[in-house]
Amino acid sequence: MGYITGSEKLAGTLYRRPGQQISGALTMALAEINNDTSVLVDHTLDFTIVETYGDELESLKGTVLLISQNISVYIGPQETCIHEAKVAAAFNIPMISY
Repeated sequence: MGYITGSEKLAGTLYRRPGQQISGALTMALAEINNDTSVLVDHTLDFTIVETYGDELESLKGTVLLISQNISVYIGPQETCIHEAKVAAAFNIPMISY
């Protein structure tokens, strides 16, 4: 999975970093799924993180970067997502935005 988050901020910006709370929830959910052998028999879930810093261009860049890493699904981003969703759709990759 590709995880597009805004959990860090650039120096001098007033970004709230909503991804900090969501990142913890995603990590916990994946741990629960991976620890329950009845959910995904002989499989585990993992994710690759790209940081947006709350910037749409960084988010778009991360979306494209994850394609090159052969991800199967996107989680995020939490802010704007219309352009990222179009990129995902162009490559037939599902996206769950929050």
